[in-house]
Amino acid sequence: MGGARGAGQHGGEDGDRGGEDRRDPAGHRPTLSAGRTHAAEAAGVGAGTIYRGFGSKRDLLLELLGERERELQDAVISGPPPLGPGAPAAERLVAFLLALHQLVGEHRALFLAADESSPLSRFSLSTYAAWRQHTAILLRQLHPDADALTLADLTLAPLTAAVHVHLLDERDLDLDPKHLQAEIERFARLLSG
Repeated sequence: MGGARGAGQHGGEDGDRGGEDRRDPAGHRPTLSAGRTHAAEAAGVGAGTIYRGFGSKRDLLLELLGERERELQDAVISGPPPLGPGAPAAERLVAFLLALHQLVGEHRALFLAADESSPLSRFSLSTYAAWRQHTAILLRQLHPDADALTLADLTLAPLTAAVHVHLLDERDLDLDPKHLQAEIERFARLLSG
């Protein structure tokens, strides 16, 4: 979702950090500078396919992520509660933020690579607008006196790929993904209380 090259990042074509090969348990290398080769590798295509078939690495990555985002959108619109309709706003907000955290956490390298050339571009994407609107509707129900759209932006800010990469991959704390999920849930419950 949003990101920029971090301080101390050494930028090679495939995003290695000072020769260090950091991989997650699935063997993926989540870096702040996922190059064209890494994007093609993640997509299971040759590097030339990126430009011939999609025009840019960003377009390819957005297409890859689009299906996963559509699945979440379908669950929000017509899935079972608490993510879908029928649950109280507080339960829906918690379920949505946890689902978005899972989506971003699992695909953080792709989201980050898509945002790399234009970190602010995510705010103009229709997907972000939908997440923002959904979050604002729920927050408006929970906090009628608040500026719901601003609060929605602030609520979504920690759920970016850059924050996930920082917490899960860059910090030397070996943060357990389940611990991060528990803290995201705590954050969501604070907002919905």
